[in-house]
Amino acid sequence: MQPSTWWARRGTGSKEVATGEVTDPDEVLIDYGDHAWERVVIPAGRLIGLRRTSRETRIAWSQLVDLFQGRARPQESTRELVTAAVVAHAMQWFGTAGSAESARRADDEIAVLALFLAQAGSRVRGAG
Repeated sequence: MQPSTWWARRGTGSKEVATGEVTDPDEVLIDYGDHAWERVVIPAGRLIGLRRTSRETRIAWSQLVDLFQGRARPQESTRELVTAAVVAHAMQWFGTAGSAESARRADDEIAVLALFLAQAGSRVRGAG
């Protein structure tokens, strides 16, 4: 499925999203056009993990490494497959994190991933 608009998170506001202070995606998202693969899908895939993404998409781990490091350009079908798997994981994460409502209010797949990066990414950075 091709989203109508590609989104990524703004630098400002991610702390408010992570703490639940802001729940409206429109307050913290910005349109990045065709750069969503590099700025949203790949970072979310890295956060989830290449092995898990490989298992869920049935794409070889080595191929994902090349895609995620920019050494290969994915076909549209590969982008859609990876995006769908990463979004599915993000939605599952939101369910366990008690933030499913924020994710459901997001406009499209990339908005879901932007919220995932803002919330899950801040938790990972805070734990390290």
